[in-house]
Amino acid sequence: MEDKTLYEMYHNANTKTQAQEIALAESERKIKMLIYNYNGTLCTDDKEDIAQDCRMAILQALDTYDYTASAWTTWSSKYIYNAI
Repeated sequence: MEDKTLYEMYHNANTKTQAQEIALAESERKIKMLIYNYNGTLCTDDKEDIAQDCRMAILQALDTYDYTASAWTTWSSKYIYNAI
């Protein structure tokens, strides 16, 4: 999805939830890969706890995201790395 479209959807009350779902879905693969690279020997429960922290961080990133300042993947990566 285009960064501007995601931004506009998030800041529209009618499509905010849809934007959150899209952002989470697009980030899921990256979250799992980063957790595995961080420590592939964690138990499943620990991995899921960290993944949930990352998902919450994605929602926080949407609040502060500005498509004119950065690409969404770059902006959200900072939040994901901090959550891990």
